[in-house]
Amino acid sequence: MSYATQQAMEETFGAQVLVQLTGRGSALDSAVLERALADAERLIDSYLAERYSLPLTGRRFPTRTACDVAMYYLLGTKVNESAQTRYDQALAFLRDIARGLATLPLDGGSGETADDKLDEDLAQAVAGERVFSADTLRDY
Repeated sequence: MSYATQQAMEETFGAQVLVQLTGRGSALDSAVLERALADAERLIDSYLAERYSLPLTGRRFPTRTACDVAMYYLLGTKVNESAQTRYDQALAFLRDIARGLATLPLDGGSGETADDKLDEDLAQAVAGERVFSADTLRDY
């Protein structure tokens, strides 16, 4: 599953920028761009695998995050401050997903997240009244 496409990269960064980074002359080298997109996908999957079964089905991954990671790879040693910041933000988001602090929305736009579906299958614990409290331990 591809999280970003050439079209998404062109819409995000502009075709001319991609030609400059990938092309030889005035044409875009789609093989170079596809390699960066594949590298970004592998990195993203390494974080998503912590919480989701892969490939993702029924969930949407933010295309912008995938584009930012792919751009970072395209820039290589020419990474600028803006690209570095966007890459760092993408990694922070991926870490949040891996930790369960962020979730991916389900396809269909219901507002329900993937974790909402998972909650139905989880075990639930029920406890009795609290035995120890500030009042019951006052004399200790």
